[in-house]
Amino acid sequence: MRTSTPSATQIEIRPALTGQHEETAIHKTFNTFFGANIVSEMVRQWTVNDGPFNYDYFWLTDTMPLRVEKLFQEYNQPAAFALASLLTMLAMVTLIIKVAVERRLRAQMQQTQHERAE
Repeated sequence: MRTSTPSATQIEIRPALTGQHEETAIHKTFNTFFGANIVSEMVRQWTVNDGPFNYDYFWLTDTMPLRVEKLFQEYNQPAAFALASLLTMLAMVTLIIKVAVERRLRAQMQQTQHERAE
């Protein structure tokens, strides 16, 4: 059952452009912040935990497949299905373009070989 208030894992921190600072400065600040947090977490794991490191930094790169999984885990099936469908359509369009380009290149190569043979 979903709660009305977001939990700590549902809250996202994102940079916002307010007009007071340049976009490159905001990106540089956040990259430094996230880099320092990763190093701090790795040092904590090294000194406290036994065993291998845990490289679970999915929150840094929210790709479409990860977003589908996150939506599904949050019991938001309509959004997960919509995003998965969009991802499937994108894959199909990519394959159609790939086949079209390969056919065109193959035809050009055959034409070039035919012209050289004459």
